[in-house]
Amino acid sequence: MQAMHGIQPFEQVMILIVLATAFVALGYAYWLARQTFAAEKGSEAMQRIWGYIRTGANTYLRTQMRTIAIL
Repeated sequence: MQAMHGIQPFEQVMILIVLATAFVALGYAYWLARQTFAAEKGSEAMQRIWGYIRTGANTYLRTQMRTIAIL
């Protein structure tokens, strides 16, 4: 491994480990997202409850954004 200016070999190895870990994490996130979106949406009752939760969460976030915008 050719030395970069001002970076020790140990630091180079650690940078490569961090980059490799980041790519593995991105791959896992992609796999998890595909698995989640491929899953069944649940029964009609579950979807109705999900709609209530989504509406409440969106209302909460809208209120928070209005409050933050004023500040």
